[in-house]
Amino acid sequence: MKLSIRKRGFARFVVPVTAIAALAALAAPGDASAAAHSAPAYPADLDSLLNDLVRYGDSATTNGERQYASVWDNRHWTYQWGRSNIPTTSHVSTRNDASGVTFSNLQVTPDGEATTSPGATWYVGSSFLTNKTDREMTLTTQSFSKTVTDTLSTAVTKQFSTSHKVSGQVNVGNFFSGSDEFTATWTWGETDTKTESEQETYKAKSQSVPVPPHTTAVVKVVLKQTKSTGAVKLEGDLDGSFTRSLIRTDCNDSGACAPGHVVRSSTESVYDTALAAVPLPPGIYLSGHHTVAVPGLGTYTAENGSQFGVEVSYAPQQSAPAPGASAPAPAALHSYSYTVPVQKAAAPPR
Repeated sequence: MKLSIRKRGFARFVVPVTAIAALAALAAPGDASAAAHSAPAYPADLDSLLNDLVRYGDSATTNGERQYASVWDNRHWTYQWGRSNIPTTSHVSTRNDASGVTFSNLQVTPDGEATTSPGATWYVGSSFLTNKTDREMTLTTQSFSKTVTDTLSTAVTKQFSTSHKVSGQVNVGNFFSGSDEFTATWTWGETDTKTESEQETYKAKSQSVPVPPHTTAVVKVVLKQTKSTGAVKLEGDLDGSFTRSLIRTDCNDSGACAPGHVVRSSTESVYDTALAAVPLPPGIYLSGHHTVAVPGLGTYTAENGSQFGVEVSYAPQQSAPAPGASAPAPAALHSYSYTVPVQKAAAPPR
């Protein structure tokens, strides 16, 4: 399944170039080996990733920004306005217009096997099968059914903010002993745990039980739920382009600032900039379809009906002995139990 969405808004991010200049020391001449081996951290948001791509993949833009910032960032000078001399301080920042960046193809894959533990146990019903004959017989119970609430919770636990909200789905019923229609949804851009619940009716076929002569078999049936917890890997594709701008803002001593003006601007391809970037942040790589693959992680917890438990016990019939005769000793009858796979009742027609 592939979902895509384009970012509609204008993303404005301001990062002081002084910070970029401090980090750019890794790539300064004479220290190329440090730049080649010091990977940036996993980005906190899209703007951080774009900054890293420019820093490691576009030396011309990075050097130009550093050189301009070395002259103008935090520079104190005097602005002459008529006969007035106004003390002024300049500040240099960068801005990434990411409105042309796309995020698509959110894919979900299991990350290891699910961990299971017992869930709730629900009493379903009992059958009493009495054999009044002198020989063993196989008697049959009625069928059983029980309606319970199944729940499924999902959460995205690792991602960086792209201001996109893109959903991906996968059938987690394949990851554990669940339903073949246990579909879970993860939404990139959200951090809250999402819980869905649904009423499900589970049924079991009638059970055949051997019953000794003059004995009653008590057949008790319970429905067992299982709680399954697991992790998934998320991966989406970044593509498109962004506009990188270098901005200077002049402020007087009272803190009043003139509107920032763009010193230089360039349009950068996300893929081409990443292609030239060495190294990329951890987990981020160039995909096979000409995009930048971005990783994330998620979790799920499901509680659903997994099996019926059947307990069979025996009680001998009590009958009065003939006059002058002693009551026979009851036969040694042993209880036993077993499980039966669940079946979902067919959904009513809509």
